[in-house]
Amino acid sequence: MTDATEKICALLRQSAPDLRVIVPRRAKSNGTVIALCGSNILMGMESELGPIDPSINNVPVDFVLNAPPGSFGPLDIQIAQTARSQTRKLATDLLSSGMMKGRSAPDIELVIDKLATRDHYHSHGSVIDAREANSLNLAVTTYPATDVLWQKFWLLRTMYQYDCGQNGYAKLFESCKVSTAVTVQRPAP
Repeated sequence: MTDATEKICALLRQSAPDLRVIVPRRAKSNGTVIALCGSNILMGMESELGPIDPSINNVPVDFVLNAPPGSFGPLDIQIAQTARSQTRKLATDLLSSGMMKGRSAPDIELVIDKLATRDHYHSHGSVIDAREANSLNLAVTTYPATDVLWQKFWLLRTMYQYDCGQNGYAKLFESCKVSTAVTVQRPAP
Protein backbone atom coordinates (compact mmCIF):
# COMPACT_ATOMS: atom_id res chain seq x y z
CA MET A 1 0.00 0.00 0.00
CA THR A 2 0.94 3.61 -0.28
CA ASP A 3 1.26 4.20 3.48
CA ALA A 4 4.83 2.91 3.59
CA THR A 5 5.69 4.82 0.40
CA GLU A 6 4.44 8.05 1.98
CA LYS A 7 6.74 7.49 4.95
CA ILE A 8 9.76 6.64 2.78
CA CYS A 9 9.20 9.74 0.65
CA ALA A 10 8.84 11.95 3.74
CA LEU A 11 12.09 10.57 5.17
CA LEU A 12 13.94 11.01 1.88
CA ARG A 13 12.70 14.56 1.42
CA GLN A 14 13.68 15.51 5.00
CA SER A 15 17.15 14.02 4.79
CA ALA A 16 17.99 15.01 1.19
CA PRO A 17 16.24 18.18 0.00
CA ASP A 18 17.94 17.93 -3.42
CA LEU A 19 17.43 14.20 -3.86
CA ARG A 20 18.44 12.62 -7.15
CA VAL A 21 17.00 9.13 -7.64
CA ILE A 22 19.05 6.60 -9.58
CA VAL A 23 17.04 3.97 -11.45
CA PRO A 24 19.59 1.50 -12.82
CA ARG A 25 16.99 -1.09 -13.85
CA ARG A 26 13.36 -0.89 -12.69
CA ALA A 27 11.32 1.27 -10.33
CA LYS A 28 7.73 0.18 -10.81
CA SER A 29 4.50 1.11 -9.05
CA ASN A 30 5.41 2.54 -5.62
CA GLY A 31 9.05 2.51 -6.82
CA THR A 32 7.98 5.07 -9.42
CA VAL A 33 6.27 7.12 -6.70
CA ILE A 34 9.54 7.10 -4.74
CA ALA A 35 11.37 8.24 -7.88
CA LEU A 36 8.90 11.14 -8.11
CA CYS A 37 10.08 12.42 -4.72
CA GLY A 38 13.43 13.34 -6.24
CA SER A 39 14.37 16.59 -7.91
CA ASN A 40 15.78 14.52 -10.78
CA ILE A 41 15.67 10.89 -11.94
CA LEU A 42 18.89 9.42 -13.33
CA MET A 43 18.20 6.78 -15.98
CA GLY A 44 20.11 4.72 -18.51
CA MET A 45 19.16 2.59 -21.47
CA GLU A 46 18.09 -0.29 -19.17
CA SER A 47 16.07 1.91 -16.80
CA GLU A 48 12.32 1.90 -16.59
CA LEU A 49 9.57 3.36 -14.48
CA GLY A 50 5.97 2.14 -14.51
CA PRO A 51 2.42 3.29 -13.88
CA ILE A 52 1.41 4.08 -10.31
CA ASP A 53 -2.09 2.64 -10.51
CA PRO A 54 -2.68 0.93 -7.15
CA SER A 55 -3.90 -2.63 -6.68
CA ILE A 56 -5.69 -4.31 -3.81
CA ASN A 57 -5.03 -8.04 -3.39
CA ASN A 58 -3.47 -8.01 -6.87
CA VAL A 59 -6.62 -6.54 -8.42
CA PRO A 60 -6.09 -3.10 -10.02
CA VAL A 61 -8.37 -0.51 -8.42
CA ASP A 62 -9.34 0.55 -11.95
CA PHE A 63 -10.93 -2.89 -12.43
CA VAL A 64 -12.82 -2.58 -9.15
CA LEU A 65 -14.06 0.94 -9.86
CA ASN A 66 -15.06 0.21 -13.48
CA ALA A 67 -16.55 -3.25 -12.96
CA PRO A 68 -20.21 -3.92 -13.69
CA PRO A 69 -22.51 -3.15 -10.75
CA GLY A 70 -22.59 -5.97 -8.22
CA SER A 71 -19.15 -7.34 -9.16
CA PHE A 72 -17.61 -5.97 -5.98
CA GLY A 73 -19.08 -5.07 -2.62
CA PRO A 74 -19.44 -1.50 -1.36
CA LEU A 75 -16.49 -1.93 1.01
CA ASP A 76 -14.25 -3.08 -1.87
CA ILE A 77 -15.26 -0.04 -3.90
CA GLN A 78 -14.60 2.31 -0.98
CA ILE A 79 -11.15 0.76 -0.38
CA ALA A 80 -10.34 1.07 -4.11
CA GLN A 81 -11.43 4.74 -4.17
CA THR A 82 -9.33 5.48 -1.09
CA ALA A 83 -6.25 3.74 -2.52
CA ARG A 84 -6.53 5.66 -5.79
CA SER A 85 -7.07 8.99 -3.99
CA GLN A 86 -4.12 8.39 -1.66
CA THR A 87 -1.75 7.51 -4.52
CA ARG A 88 -2.89 10.47 -6.64
CA LYS A 89 -2.57 12.90 -3.72
CA LEU A 90 0.94 11.69 -2.83
CA ALA A 91 2.15 11.86 -6.44
CA THR A 92 0.59 15.31 -6.91
CA ASP A 93 2.19 16.62 -3.71
CA LEU A 94 5.59 15.20 -4.68
CA LEU A 95 5.56 16.61 -8.20
CA SER A 96 4.15 20.02 -7.28
CA SER A 97 6.75 20.53 -4.55
CA GLY A 98 9.60 18.80 -6.40
CA MET A 99 10.57 18.21 -10.01
CA MET A 100 7.49 19.96 -11.42
CA LYS A 101 7.49 22.85 -8.94
CA GLY A 102 6.27 26.00 -10.66
CA ARG A 103 4.27 24.08 -13.28
CA SER A 104 0.54 24.65 -13.47
CA ALA A 105 -1.86 22.39 -11.58
CA PRO A 106 -3.43 21.19 -14.88
CA ASP A 107 0.04 20.21 -16.22
CA ILE A 108 0.72 18.16 -13.10
CA GLU A 109 -2.79 16.67 -13.15
CA LEU A 110 -2.22 15.53 -16.76
CA VAL A 111 0.91 13.63 -15.71
CA ILE A 112 -0.91 12.06 -12.75
CA ASP A 113 -3.84 11.07 -14.99
CA LYS A 114 -1.45 9.24 -17.30
CA LEU A 115 0.48 7.52 -14.50
CA ALA A 116 -2.37 6.62 -12.13
CA THR A 117 -5.07 5.24 -14.45
CA ARG A 118 -5.32 2.60 -17.17
CA ASP A 119 -6.32 5.24 -19.72
CA HIS A 120 -2.79 5.93 -20.99
CA TYR A 121 -0.73 2.93 -19.86
CA HIS A 122 -3.02 -0.07 -20.16
CA SER A 123 -0.90 -2.47 -18.10
CA HIS A 124 0.61 -2.14 -14.65
CA GLY A 125 3.81 -3.51 -16.19
CA SER A 126 3.99 -0.89 -18.96
CA VAL A 127 7.50 0.43 -19.57
CA ILE A 128 8.21 4.11 -19.11
CA ASP A 129 11.78 4.54 -20.32
CA ALA A 130 13.83 7.75 -20.11
CA ARG A 131 12.43 9.08 -23.39
CA GLU A 132 8.86 8.46 -22.26
CA ALA A 133 9.54 9.94 -18.80
CA ASN A 134 10.91 13.07 -20.48
CA SER A 135 7.77 13.28 -22.63
CA LEU A 136 5.77 13.31 -19.38
CA ASN A 137 7.82 16.37 -18.35
CA LEU A 138 9.54 14.52 -15.51
CA ALA A 139 13.04 15.79 -14.71
CA VAL A 140 15.22 13.02 -16.13
CA THR A 141 18.94 12.89 -16.81
CA THR A 142 19.80 10.13 -19.26
CA TYR A 143 23.18 8.40 -19.23
CA PRO A 144 24.57 6.35 -22.13
CA ALA A 145 25.92 2.89 -21.29
CA THR A 146 29.42 4.19 -22.08
CA ASP A 147 29.29 6.92 -19.42
CA VAL A 148 31.84 6.21 -16.66
CA LEU A 149 29.49 7.31 -13.87
CA TRP A 150 26.67 5.16 -15.24
CA GLN A 151 29.03 2.18 -15.45
CA LYS A 152 29.80 2.64 -11.75
CA PHE A 153 26.07 2.75 -10.95
CA TRP A 154 25.56 -0.44 -12.95
CA LEU A 155 28.47 -2.21 -11.27
CA LEU A 156 27.14 -1.27 -7.84
CA ARG A 157 23.65 -2.51 -8.77
CA THR A 158 25.09 -5.80 -10.03
CA MET A 159 27.13 -6.27 -6.86
CA TYR A 160 24.07 -5.55 -4.68
CA GLN A 161 21.99 -8.01 -6.69
CA TYR A 162 24.62 -10.71 -6.22
CA ASP A 163 25.20 -10.00 -2.51
CA CYS A 164 21.47 -9.85 -1.76
CA GLY A 165 20.97 -13.23 -3.45
CA GLN A 166 23.89 -14.76 -1.54
CA ASN A 167 22.68 -13.44 1.82
CA GLY A 168 18.93 -13.98 1.41
CA TYR A 169 18.03 -10.30 1.26
CA ALA A 170 15.00 -9.08 -0.69
CA LYS A 171 15.91 -5.40 -0.40
CA LEU A 172 18.75 -3.28 0.86
CA PHE A 173 18.46 0.33 2.00
CA GLU A 174 21.64 2.38 2.27
CA SER A 175 22.52 5.81 3.55
CA CYS A 176 25.76 7.44 4.58
CA LYS A 177 25.10 6.44 8.21
CA VAL A 178 23.12 3.19 8.21
CA SER A 179 22.34 0.14 6.09
CA THR A 180 19.25 -2.00 6.55
CA ALA A 181 18.44 -5.28 4.83
CA VAL A 182 15.02 -6.88 4.46
CA THR A 183 15.26 -10.65 4.35
CA VAL A 184 13.40 -12.83 1.88
CA GLN A 185 10.26 -14.30 3.42
CA ARG A 186 10.47 -18.06 3.05
CA PRO A 187 7.32 -20.19 3.27
CA ALA A 188 7.05 -22.30 6.39
CA PRO A 189 7.81 -26.01 5.85
